[in-house]
Amino acid sequence: MGRIARLMDREVAWRGETFPGVELCRLSAEAGRGTLEGSVAYGSGDDGGLLTYRIRLIPRWQTANVVIRCLPAAGPARTLLLVRGDRGRWTVDGDERPDLEDCEDVDLECSPSTNTLPIRRLGLAVGDSAPVAAAWIRFPALTVEVLRQTYERTGERGYRYRAGSFTADLAVDDAGLVVDYPGIWRRVDRA
Repeated sequence: MGRIARLMDREVAWRGETFPGVELCRLSAEAGRGTLEGSVAYGSGDDGGLLTYRIRLIPRWQTANVVIRCLPAAGPARTLLLVRGDRGRWTVDGDERPDLEDCEDVDLECSPSTNTLPIRRLGLAVGDSAPVAAAWIRFPALTVEVLRQTYERTGERGYRYRAGSFTADLAVDDAGLVVDYPGIWRRVDRA
C-alpha cells in the first residue's frame, strides 16, 4: 500500500522538442481518484504565455472536471471549464455537449500529462490494446472536440498511441507518466 501511495504522488517536468515550451505537472491520486494539475509555459514574446490546468479524477481514473486558464502574453486571459456529470454527460462552460458523451478521458493537445489517464484507467496487459474517446482540448483556441484514440501496451513501460493517422511510441514511468514522447516532449530532471 505504501508503494502505491508513493507512485501516485509524483511531480514531473517536460521540455517540448517541437512544441516551444516547458511543463511542470503533479499527479496526486489514491485508489484511482485525485488530481492531475500543471502549468505549461509556451512560446516567447507576444506569442508566449502560460496555461494552467487542474483535472479532478473520480474512481477508475475517469475525468470528473477540468479547469484550464490561459494567460497569453498578448491578449486577454481565458478560462475553460469542463464537467463530466452523472451518466457521462459533459458540459463545456455550462453548455451541454452530447457529442462528448462517449468520452471518459480528457486530452490536452499541449501536454503529455493526460496520456496518463487512459494508461492508468485501462490497465492493459502487454500486447493488449483498447480504443478510447477523449474530450480533446485544442490549443491555443481552447476548443473541445471528440478525439478517437487507441492505446496499445507494447512493453512493461511502453505504449503505442494512435489518433487518426498519427502514431507515437510512448515510454512511461512506473506511475504511467510519460518519460519520452518522441520528437514532441521529453522528461527533464527538475534538479
